[in-house]
Amino acid sequence: MLLCTIPTVWIVSDTHYSALLIAWVLAVLAMTAMRFVSARLFERASEARRILPIWQTMLLACACFSGSLIALVAVYFVPGEEVMQQLLLLGLLSIMITSASIAYAVSLLLYSCYAVCVFLPMLWVYFNTDADFMQGLGFLILMYALGMTAAVYQVNRLLRKVLQQRTENQLLIATLQTTQQRTDSLNAELILQVADKHSAEQELLAVQASLEH
Repeated sequence: MLLCTIPTVWIVSDTHYSALLIAWVLAVLAMTAMRFVSARLFERASEARRILPIWQTMLLACACFSGSLIALVAVYFVPGEEVMQQLLLLGLLSIMITSASIAYAVSLLLYSCYAVCVFLPMLWVYFNTDADFMQGLGFLILMYALGMTAAVYQVNRLLRKVLQQRTENQLLIATLQTTQQRTDSLNAELILQVADKHSAEQELLAVQASLEH
């Protein structure tokens, strides 16, 4: 999202909402910094702290905030007359939405929060206008939202399948290690039994030899 901020600002630089545009840029920078800091904190946290609900709450808040920022651009900064600027801006927004959607595909709850915040305001604005062209763009956004949702669902299902297979492989490895440890223990006991039997046989032979003499 940060990479698309500069061309987005350049496209809508002649907007009447200059103060809102500056606030939007600052919000994008703040969200990027928060993501970086939270990722570092999560990496340094212990296993016990990583399962705390605050991390999920932060992810949900980040998803909603990110979606709202993109929706804000589509609602306030999409030009009403310049068709080329509309298409360029919507193209940049689609790149932002696609990259974020794939990142949020790890959880359907995260993506749902993100999709609601990003698509509903855009659809409401585009469908509640009298311009046929804007309504046409609204239908395109709706089809894009449905297609992106289907793609995210497939990615999420693939990730869950990979994680399930990884968990099964870890369980199999743990079972094999446990079996190997048991086998090694049994082999050690068998070696001790063979050694004791051999020692007993040697003692018996020695006693037998002393009796013969």
